[in-house]
This record gives sequence, structure tokens and C-alpha cells, in this order.
Amino acid sequence: MSADSLQLPVFYLLFPTALLVAGVWIALALFWRRHLRLMHRHRTAEWLRMDRERKRIADDLHDFVGAKMIQLKHDLEELEMATAAAVWHEQLHQTREEVDAFHEDLRGVVEAIAPKWMDFDSWDHQMEHLVGEFNLPTGTIRWENESRVELPKDVRYHLHWCLRELIANAIQHSRPQGLTILMAEERFQWMALRLIYEPTFSAQSEREGKRMGRGQFSLQERVKQFRGKLHFEVVDGLRNDVIEIPLVP
Repeated sequence: MSADSLQLPVFYLLFPTALLVAGVWIALALFWRRHLRLMHRHRTAEWLRMDRERKRIADDLHDFVGAKMIQLKHDLEELEMATAAAVWHEQLHQTREEVDAFHEDLRGVVEAIAPKWMDFDSWDHQMEHLVGEFNLPTGTIRWENESRVELPKDVRYHLHWCLRELIANAIQHSRPQGLTILMAEERFQWMALRLIYEPTFSAQSEREGKRMGRGQFSLQERVKQFRGKLHFEVVDGLRNDVIEIPLVP
């Protein structure tokens, strides 16, 4: 039998098999894409439920416990003014100061549970608010956004706390002359949020960065909440703390 006469049967044998394999791969790809969309919807619904619960707890603490604390401080002030004995006067004054401190702590708890910045409409407004909270004695903190992608609210929530801790660590340990927060799409379907240290990078700062990187377990866990990545690198002599954010659900 010649080679030409064998080509046609081999073609009819292999073509259906190749078509079947291609169909299976396409079906798997479509199934996986649908699975990711369903997971994204579930994650979004779960986030909304948690967000509502956080706001409810914060409102209860602010409206009920906070109001009780204000009334208690008012009563203590009246007792302090009405008490003539120096010993009781001093004790009431100290108690009122402790109540004031506890009230401030309670406000901090309420802010941590349901931060006001979560009500901002855009990521730019949220970042400008975050930058304004910090004071860098040796320079300034700049925010630059090269992307027009608006991140989901749950991703913004975790990114805010990660970046807050990174900035606090930079100010406390590295004391750079300046910090630049840069957001840009650096590769397909991935966004990068960079905290860039100025001036040039030093060997001591490199050792410090690696030591801090090993101690940032909580940051790594928070980044995993939105399937992101956190790593440390040196670009053009400048230290970069990089948070990579996936743009696909």
C-alpha cells in the first residue's frame, strides 16, 4: 500500500480526535471562567455582608456606648466641681481623664471597624486621605496614579491597611528623604502598587528591607485576601515595596 493511499485514512482517524481534544479544552476554559465569575460574585456578596455588619457594630458603639461615655464624663465633671475635699477632687479628676482616654480608644476602634475613607467614591480620594495622615520629617509623600482602573471596594480596603503599615515601617525604620506611591499596569491583567523609597538605595537599607520582609507575615496574609502578591525589589538603586493586584476575578 502506497503512502498516498494511507494519508486519507490517517487524516480521518486523527481529525476527530484533535477536534474532540480541542472541544474539551474549550469547555474546560469556559467552565473555569464561569467558576471564577461565580467565585467573584460570592466574594463580593460576602464582602457586602461583612461591610454591613461592620457598619452596624460601629454605629452601635458610636451611638450607644459613645453616648454613655459622654454622659459619664459630664457626670464626673459635675461631681468634680461639687466636691470640696482635695483627695476626692484629685481622684475624680484622674477618673475623668481615664474615661477620656477610653473614649478616644473607642473612637479608634469605631474608625478601624468602619473607616470613614471607605465612603470615598474613588481610589484617588482614598489615597490622598491616607497620604495626608502621615508626616515624613525628612521629606514628602507623593501619590501618582498612572492607571484609570477603579478597584473593587474590598480590594481597596485591604490595600489601604497594607499600604498604611508599609508607610509606617518606612518612616520608622528607613527614614527616607521621600516616598512615592505609584500605581500602574505593568503586565497584562496585573496592577502594581509601588512604594518607592528615596534617595538612592544603600546596603544597610537592603538588609533592613529583607529583615522587614521576613517579618511581614500579616501583610502577606492580607494581600492573599484578594489573590495578590507582595515582594521587595531594587529598581534603579531605589527600594521598592511592590503589591501586585490581579485585575481578573
